[in-house]
Amino acid sequence: MEHCRRTLATYVTWMAVQSKLIYASTPFNEALLQLRTKLYGVDGDVQRWEKCTEHADAALGFATGALYVDRYFSQSDRLRVRIGLKFISA
Repeated sequence: MEHCRRTLATYVTWMAVQSKLIYASTPFNEALLQLRTKLYGVDGDVQRWEKCTEHADAALGFATGALYVDRYFSQSDRLRVRIGLKFISA
């Protein structure tokens, strides 16, 4: 049982660290790419701007989506979507 707890704690720690690696220095990211190449056969890294975009979308996606809907969709459009969603989920 202790082995399972330790494994789980290591996994959770690694996931927390991994989510912050976008902010690491270039040498660190280069070393991580080498590791990923050896472990998984990855032959290239995602561009930094793509990483930033993904993180911003993950953090702010719903908020920016709501702003987009508010700006570009009328009340009747929103009502039609709600009705359609009710129909689909029924």
